[in-house]
Amino acid sequence: EKRGKKMLVSCLHDSYTLFEDRKMLDDLDKHWINLKVSQNESLEHQEEWARQYAKHGSCCQKAYNQSTYFSLALRLYERFDLLSTLQKHSIIPGENYTIQEIAKAIKTVTNNADSDIKCSIRTR
Repeated sequence: EKRGKKMLVSCLHDSYTLFEDRKMLDDLDKHWINLKVSQNESLEHQEEWARQYAKHGSCCQKAYNQSTYFSLALRLYERFDLLSTLQKHSIIPGENYTIQEIAKAIKTVTNNADSDIKCSIRTR
């Protein structure tokens, strides 16, 4: 297990708000993960997106509301293939990595632009 000064963790967050925007959900389902429920069910039952937001989006809640967070995530997905980039740098889901390790990998596809990765300590 890799260790560093700061580790990415889930953050405290407000409750998840169900999307009413069908296009946003369709884009998330198509490009982020493929849910195994019907379109109508995905509009009513958004547990997977609530979980993803709690795990990843909640840390930037002060800068981006939930809808803006997911919209930005989709735009970044379309522009950069971060999962492949991270895998090329031996960074795989489910393991712990330092901010520095992740930022170094991301720099390889962003023309050496610095990323703004921040972590919060989960308190509950």
